[in-house]
This record gives sequence, C-alpha cells and structure tokens, in this order.
Amino acid sequence: MADFDVLHFGYNSGLWGGPTVKNIAVALKNQIETHLTDREIVLVAHSMGGLVCMRYILDLLQQERDFRITGLILFGTPTTGTELVQIAELLGVALSFKIPGVGRLLGWWLRKNKQLQQLAAHSDVLQELHDEWILRVANGGDPSLSARGRGFLSVRMVTGNDDWVVKEHSAKGIYGQIDWHPLFLRGGSPACRPTFTRRHAICARRSFSSATSSASAW
Repeated sequence: MADFDVLHFGYNSGLWGGPTVKNIAVALKNQIETHLTDREIVLVAHSMGGLVCMRYILDLLQQERDFRITGLILFGTPTTGTELVQIAELLGVALSFKIPGVGRLLGWWLRKNKQLQQLAAHSDVLQELHDEWILRVANGGDPSLSARGRGFLSVRMVTGNDDWVVKEHSAKGIYGQIDWHPLFLRGGSPACRPTFTRRHAICARRSFSSATSSASAW
C-alpha cells in the first residue's frame, strides 16, 4: 500500500450506542474536507462503518457536491441489517415472563441504543439507504438523474463464511460474483474484520487497489 496515503476515522459505538449513521457520515465528510483536499479517495470500512461510508457517498451525490470517491471496500457490512437485534428483542419478551425485571431492562436498553435499532434487519434507515444506493450508485445510477447526482465507483464486498453477526447475504448486498470477495476462515469469527484476518484482508485490498490505482488516499 506504499502508493496510498492513509487517513483513519473512528466514531463512538459502545454498550449505550452512539451517534446515528447520518451524523457520523457528516463527521466523516468534515474530516475528509479538512485533511484530504484535492485527493481521489478509496474508502475502506468495517461493519457499521460501511453504512456510514455509503451514507456519506449518497449525501455527496444528493447535494451534487464535488465527487472524488473512486472506490469502496466493505468488510462485513450489514447492508440489509443483522437479525441479532430481532433475536435480542424476542429474548427480552421471553425473559419478561420468567424474570420480569431483566426482560424490561433488556427491552429498554434495545430501545435506547439507536445504533442497534438502525442495524436491525429491514430498518427504515437501511431501507432508505438501499433504495438511494440503487438509484444513485448501482451500475452508475439512474441515467434520468443529473450527472452530478449519480456516480460510478468500484465496489468490493468482503464477507466471512463464519461471521455469525453479519450473514453473507447481508454483507454481500446487491452485488454479484465480480464485486464479492468471500473469506473462508477456520475457527469461527464474530465478525469479518480487517484486523482479524490480516493476511486475507491485505490480499483483498491489494486485488481491489489494482482497479482503483489512480486513487491517492484511503
């Protein structure tokens, strides 16, 4: 990766949740505009960070701003959500009959954690993101839109076969075999993380970077 300059971006996400995908995307925009002026950019993200990057890209296109994104690589991003949120909600209902206090506490925590609510399968946030992505980005976007309101970029969806948090169909999204890079791992993994399987992740990034060799920043 010697040909790329790297900017790291993080956000709060913990037991009690954190900012919404939309608000984090605004923070990402501010960081890029501050530190990566006049650069072509490849975004690399994991899990909810991938949704943040997608939201950031869509916001640029909606506002018809300068579009310098040439590539997007997502590791284990739940594009259609994760069923674990619904499972936790059902667990809370079941516990409310056996241990009422614990069940109510779990239900209250799930409702308070806005990030988890947005990651729930088929949430309104994910449905809106999905529909706008098809409209503005997939296959170069809808030709009826203005040229600045849609964009074409190289995309690579990386999934893990043992990822029990984000299932393959969710991490793969609308993309087919050409844009999909499955990782077949041993021993199980709670999530497909770039740092968890460093050797596999580096190979995925290298093969992808050949398609975006004109970019100068990750």
